[in-house]
Order: sequence, then structure tokens, then C-alpha cells
Amino acid sequence: MADTIGNIVAVPAAAFFFYAMHKSVRYTKLAILVQVFLIWCFYEFAISQTFDWWDILATMIMCFVTYPILQVLEKRVAE
Repeated sequence: MADTIGNIVAVPAAAFFFYAMHKSVRYTKLAILVQVFLIWCFYEFAISQTFDWWDILATMIMCFVTYPILQVLEKRVAE
């Protein structure tokens, strides 16, 4: 479980980065989070030498946690 800390930090960071980059294109927040999840899963399956189901679970959970954070941030920026 200790190796999931990277996912807990990296998933929101990647989501915020991609959201900032693609805001002008108007991708939905859900589409960005799905892309982050798929990219992270690809990394775990194909590139990482330490595949672990806990990493995939932590990535999924952090995608669910990041969505409301993006909602709040978008509302605050719009104000």
C-alpha cells in the first residue's frame, strides 16, 4: 500500500495539468480524468516493472476524488 503514494499525488497533478492545457479545447473534466486513468494504466501494464493492482485501485479512487475538486476550482475561476 505504501507504493500507492505516487498515484495519490500524480493523478491529481496530471489531471490539473491536462485540464489547464485542454481548457481552450473544451474537453470535459470526465474525459480528462478518463484519459489520465488510461494513461496511468498503460504505464502500469506496459512500462512499469512493478505492476500492482493497488496502484490501479489508487488511480481509480484518485480520479473519483479529483473530479469534485476540478468542479470547485472551475466554479471559483468562473466567479
